Amino acid sequence: MVPAELTAERRDQMIEKAASAVVKRRLETMAVTALEMHKPLSVVGANLVLLLTPFAAPFITWERCDELAFFLMERENVERLCARIEQLARERDAETGAAA
Repeated sequence: MVPAELTAERRDQMIEKAASAVVKRRLETMAVTALEMHKPLSVVGANLVLLLTPFAAPFITWERCDELAFFLMERENVERLCARIEQLARERDAETGAAA
């Protein structure tokens, strides 16, 4: 059964997972820049995800496609993701600076 919307708990899990992956690879500058540039198009991206779901679902499941579409439909989620990436990068830099 497909949920009617994305729960706050699941949204936060998605943000944490994506932000951690970006910061781990030290791609925070490029990721935040790209997210900020494309934030106005997030709703279009959500509709594109829904359109491409029949092709992507065999690889990443219907549920994940729907979750991604629900995530992108709210621009605030993109802003939350950017903020979390920046926060994790600052924490990593503080730890690195303290260890050096």
